[in-house]
Amino acid sequence: MNTKNKITDTYWEANNKDKNQWLLIDLGSTHKVDQIKINWGENYAIAYKVILFKDQNNQGNTIFFSTKGIGGTQLIETGN
Repeated sequence: MNTKNKITDTYWEANNKDKNQWLLIDLGSTHKVDQIKINWGENYAIAYKVILFKDQNNQGNTIFFSTKGIGGTQLIETGN
């Protein structure tokens, strides 16, 4: 599963039968995240959002939301 290892031959794929799939990436400690890069495959999301959490007890901050996904490579600036 490639979520943060920079190896592009591995990837995470949602189950097409379940429209409520999600992926959580825990960096292990607090880090500054300036941007998030998503390399979509053939089966890209049309509607999705990106949420950042400071810790497990924090209510997340939605930094990006789309209902018109087009695939390809997407770079999301976090504003942090």
